[in-house]
Amino acid sequence: MKEHIQPRWGCFNQFIYILYLINKIGVTMSYSFEVVELVGISYESSSDAIKSVVLQANEDKKVAWFEVIEERGRVTDDGKVEFQVKVKVGRKL
Repeated sequence: MKEHIQPRWGCFNQFIYILYLINKIGVTMSYSFEVVELVGISYESSSDAIKSVVLQANEDKKVAWFEVIEERGRVTDDGKVEFQVKVKVGRKL
């Protein structure tokens, strides 16, 4: 039996790869997902911004996966550092 080595991809691509492997061994599955892009903001860290936006999205509808697309920040007029992250969220329909 040929060993499968999974490449290092983002969360979404890993999820698709797992579905591909499951389908290859004969398990039939059919899912639909909605994908939304959200922006999280924190004055503490990028990690806090990610965590807050994902948890808020999960309150609305259960999050199946998420992927950080973009990280950025700015310095506010009063000298605070603001961390901003754009996150792609997948939720099963």
